[in-house]
Formats: sequence, C-alpha cells, structure tokens
Amino acid sequence: MLAESANTLLAFQDLGTKGFLHDLELEHLVTGSQDWTPVPARLAGHLATQDTKSRDVAFNYGWPALVGRNQKNRPVVAPLFQVTVHVEQHDGQWIGAAQTEPEFNSSIVAGELFDMSAREVVEAIVGDGLPFGDADALARLAEHIAEALDVPTVCDLDPQALGRQIDAVPGMYNAAIWMPADDDRGASRFLLEELDLLARRTDWSETAAAFLVGERPRNATRGRASSKTPLAGPLPCNGSQESILDRIRREALTMVTGPPGTGKTQLVVNAVTNAWLDGETVLVASTNNGAVDVAVERANGDIGCGMLLRTGNRKAREALADRVVEAVGVASAADETSKGQRGNAGSAAAAHAELAETAARRAGLLADLAAAAELSRKLAETVDDLERLARGLWRQDRAPDIPISSGAVERRALRVRRAWFFRRRRIRRLLAVVRCGQADTSLDDLARWAALDQSRTALMEELAATEARIGDPATSLQRANDDWAAASMTVARYAIRAGFKEGEQALRALARAGLGGASLPKAIRDSFRHARGWACTALSMQRSFRLERGLFDLVIIDEASQCSLATALPLAYRAKRLAVIGDPNQLTPVITLPDALLRKMAASERFDDDDLARRGAHYKEGSAYLAFAHALEGDSQQPIVLDEHYRCHPHIARWFNREFYQDTLTVLTDVARMPPDQRSIGWIDVSGETARGPAASWTNTAEAERAVQEITAVFGYRVESRKSVQWCAAS
Repeated sequence: MLAESANTLLAFQDLGTKGFLHDLELEHLVTGSQDWTPVPARLAGHLATQDTKSRDVAFNYGWPALVGRNQKNRPVVAPLFQVTVHVEQHDGQWIGAAQTEPEFNSSIVAGELFDMSAREVVEAIVGDGLPFGDADALARLAEHIAEALDVPTVCDLDPQALGRQIDAVPGMYNAAIWMPADDDRGASRFLLEELDLLARRTDWSETAAAFLVGERPRNATRGRASSKTPLAGPLPCNGSQESILDRIRREALTMVTGPPGTGKTQLVVNAVTNAWLDGETVLVASTNNGAVDVAVERANGDIGCGMLLRTGNRKAREALADRVVEAVGVASAADETSKGQRGNAGSAAAAHAELAETAARRAGLLADLAAAAELSRKLAETVDDLERLARGLWRQDRAPDIPISSGAVERRALRVRRAWFFRRRRIRRLLAVVRCGQADTSLDDLARWAALDQSRTALMEELAATEARIGDPATSLQRANDDWAAASMTVARYAIRAGFKEGEQALRALARAGLGGASLPKAIRDSFRHARGWACTALSMQRSFRLERGLFDLVIIDEASQCSLATALPLAYRAKRLAVIGDPNQLTPVITLPDALLRKMAASERFDDDDLARRGAHYKEGSAYLAFAHALEGDSQQPIVLDEHYRCHPHIARWFNREFYQDTLTVLTDVARMPPDQRSIGWIDVSGETARGPAASWTNTAEAERAVQEITAVFGYRVESRKSVQWCAAS
C-alpha cells in the first residue's frame, strides 16, 4: 500500500496544471499556526472552472517540497510533511481548511524514490510525531531527514519565508505545494495506520483474521447449535442460499462464490435479518460503493427503516444523523399504532410464534418433497429390477396374473429352497402356480422378484400418502415460501422497531455526534444494543468504527474478489464470524504497480512472490476472496456456490456459463417478463477517433454520443449533460 501511495507523487511537468506551488510567503497549516489558508491564485482559477458543488474537493498540501527521480528516471515532486485539506469558497474567496494534523508523507519512502529500508530510517527520526506548532523544530527535522536520505537541501528551510519556485534538480526545496487527493481524504492513510497497529497486536486468534495466519479463532462457533430463533428469509431464498444462511449463523468463516445475477444482495439482506433476530451486530462492507449502497437500499426499503445504517465517507456520515432520526421516528409511530391495536409485546410474540409455525410447516413440506423424490427414485429402481427379473422368469417385462400374493410366493420359494424331501416335485408345483414353465428357473430369482414386488407396493402406498400431504407441489411450495417470507418480514420489522424505540436516547446521542471526529466511533459503539446493522466501504470505516477485536458478531464482505487483502484484514479483525462473498472469475483489485517492484518488495521482506500468488495474498494478483479461500483449502467447509442465475437472457448467459463456470449455472431468467426490446443483444459499429481525456483516460466522443442516443431510445428521455457524455466516453 505504501508503494501504491507513491503513485501519487506528482510528475514535475504537471506543476501548474494538477499541482500548484503555494504563492504566500508564510506557511500556516504544516507548522500549525493556523488551521486554514488561502489557496494559490492559479489553483483558485482552476477550481473556478471545475464542477465543485456536487462533491468534496480535497487536496494534499505540504512543505517542504522534495524533488526526486522515479523508477523511470523522470522528475517527480512531493511534500515531505503534508496535511489533508478541504477546499471551499468562503465570502467569495477559495480557502483550504486542514482536516488532519500534519504527518510525514510515507509515499516518499514507498520504494519509488528510495530503498524500502528508508522507511525505517525516517520512522526512527520522526519518532512519536512531528513537532506540531514549533516551526523551527520542524525545519530542523526536515533537514535531518534530508541528510539521512542523502538528499541535498537546495536552500535554507524556513516556513516563515517560503520560496515560490523549484526546478527539476533533485533536492529539498523551501516551497509548499498543493496536490489533488482522493475524495476519501486520506482513507489509505487511515488504513495504513490500522495495519501498523495490527502488526503489533497479538490477539488475532480471537478474531476471524486468525484464518489468514493458519489458525482458527479461539471463539470459533463450529458445531454451535443454531439459534433458537428459526431461520428467517424475508426476501426470496433458494436452497443454496438457505444453506448458506444457516452456515453463516454457525461457522466462524463462510465462503460464498456468487456469479453475477445469482441473488447475492438478497442473500446479504437475509443474513442481516437473521443477525437482527439473533440479537447480533452485523457489518456489511466492500470496497465497492455500489454493492454497499444496493444492500442498504434493499434492507431499508424492503425490510425496515434503519435495518442497515450507512456510514463511511463524509457524505455518508453527514446523512447518518438524518437516517437515525428517521428510523427512531418510524419506530415510535409504529409502536403507537401497535399499542392502539393489541399491544406491542403481544404482537411481537405472535409474530415470533407465526415464524416458528410457518418455518416448521415449511420444513415439513420440504422434508416431504425430499422424501417423495427419494421414494420416486427407489420406486423407479425397484420397477427396473422387477422388469429385469420378469424377463428372466417369464420372458416378458411383467409377470402374468398369479392366483397367490407375492408374499406367499416368497414364503413358498424360501421353504422349497430349504426342503429335503420331494424337492423337485414341490418346485414343479410352485412354478406351475406362478405360471413359470422355464426349466432353468432360479428359486432365488423368484424369491427376489416376490420381495421386490412387495417393496413396490409399499413404496407406492408411502409415495401416495406423501403426495397427498404435499398436494400440488408447486402451489404448496409457493404458499409455504410466501408464508415463511411474510412471517420473516413481520418479525424482522418488529425487531428493528423495538431496537430503535428502546434505544431512542442512545440513538439520538448518535445523531448528535454526526461528524464529531473521535466522538462518532464511541457513539456508534454505544448504539450497538439497539442499532445492530451497519454498512460502509472498507476504506472509510476507520472514522466510524474502533479497531477493536471482534467488534461485530458478523462481518459480511461483499464483492470480496475486488477487495484487496490489505483492506479486508481490519474487517476480519473486527469480526467474530466472517462471511466472504465473491466471484474469482471477476477482476481482482486493479493495481498499477510494476511487477518488478512487487517482486523486489516481496524479496526484501523475505517472501516468495510466486508463493504469495498461490496463497491469494499477492497484492496485485490476489484478493480477499482468494486469500480466505486458500485458508479453507483442505477444510470440509468449502465455498458454497450460488448456482441459480436470474438476470441475463439465456442466450447471453449461455456464453459466460460455458466459458467461466463450466456450465454449472442453472439459468432461470424469466424471459416472458422482459420487455420485447430487451430480449436481444446487438452490435453497433461506430466510426470514431480516440484521444487522451483530461484524466489521461482514452475517450471516444463519437461512441459516447451514440451510446447516449441508444440509452435515450430505451429510457425515453435525453441525457443532456455534457459530463454524462464524457463519462460514457471514458468508460
């Protein structure tokens, strides 16, 4: 991660277009004399031309400026000490407000400019932190670091008399620079801090992270009896999903491979439902914002307001207070309505009883359906064996009409086979009764036929009784599933409303915490008894959740194939039980680091690069899914496959099913419900030219314009925004 953060080093040629030199003489933010400063005039002009109203504008600002040469021997520039800054307009002037305290810029010693060992050298010099508020001490520290890294100091380092020009010659310059930062504002920095903390902790074995180091969590729940609350499934749930839900409740680690369109989101929401009913805390996380948002929307929209509280980045944290207040209000209103009807406690108890009854009834039906299938299989085998024996005994597929029962035939055949006197006469007499005149007739075959004939009768009677209990299988199963889903939904809503109503005081304190820095994780932690479901992206959880072992009873990592092991590790440490859902056929995290650099770093830490890849722990070729899947190799609890696909047209699904999933998917897409214009796939050849866009991505405006036309034709309205066309082109 340090090496990847080095990719944020600014190319020297981009000074003035992407990065900007500070044009004031005094430095305020790094030395701590102020917590805000005007932005450079050129940066202000740049911001005036950008769409900054709909998003946060974040920059890394720092001093002094270090110029070096990267692996390609090209000049790059980065601040030695930096602050994450939020840029906004105030009284018509652009200002930058510090969001963090100054820190050493670790991307400088991430392997691009210096050997990896330089990090340890600098950490030893910096010690517990920068001398915040002491400009002279900070300047001396910068000079000490420059000397240790063998970097020439081009001029005196004085934050009270900043220089306003630097050149491409390597060295330390008395200048401050502004560089663009991610919207998450230092999310990688927070993650790196957590990884450093985890490296020094010794209690991994008490969390789901233990699997990554070849151990089992000490509090692993393998073999634990299922919760007294029946399994709930408010959203549609097939057999494999139901098996997964049961395992998630019991196992310390559950691996699920879910190809596209197989109901992963429904599985996640159902798992969250069961956590609520079991009185457990649950976190849904992913590096994919879309996956988290979809789960939150389904949980809160389909089940109940407040089932999953979204937090994470600044926008999510700003909306958290409103979501909490809304959930408390919904719970209070529902509580008053219930009291006016028949009493809240009685209704909740009745709902739990209904869930238990419908779950038991459905389990009985499923058992009957399984029994009927097994009886049918046995009956078919029995009939085949009877036909085979009949062909040997009577030279036809079926026995002729016999005046005695097959039970009598079996008894007489066994007695005759054991007889000592008149044995041949008795055999002829028995064969005449059963109308079998074959001289080579085997009494053993006759006895077997008679026994199988009785077995067939018994199987037919048992199958008829079972089918009578079932009725029409499709109708009965649909009714049982609907009843179970409805009862699950009712119980889940009671649990959510009860939690928010009973915890109203603590939850309103959470709402007041808002973006309150260090107070927010404590307020969230204090609310766990009442607000049990949480969701955030892996890179933004550090500002919401303490790095506490087993903080959550259950953590669900969705789209884990796109999640790096580095981002998953703090999640696993926060989990008592872990569910990892991903698809190894999808892309792993996109990493742009050169392979040679990765091999160099692996060797410096005494790792074998190929072995890291084999274990799924490779930073570029691995993923959280692959690493945890490797941890279960040789274990009886192998990943469960979601193998029923409901999204794509069968003709489309046929291709990826064959190419990637070895035809293991059952495609159940209801084509009849698709609009006619969505039942086909076509190809439109567009002549156009590609060009480098503003973000260095290749764009094709002609293709983008045609894509907008086609989307307009489908959805019935014109996408007018030029930004949308640019987005399509870049995509």
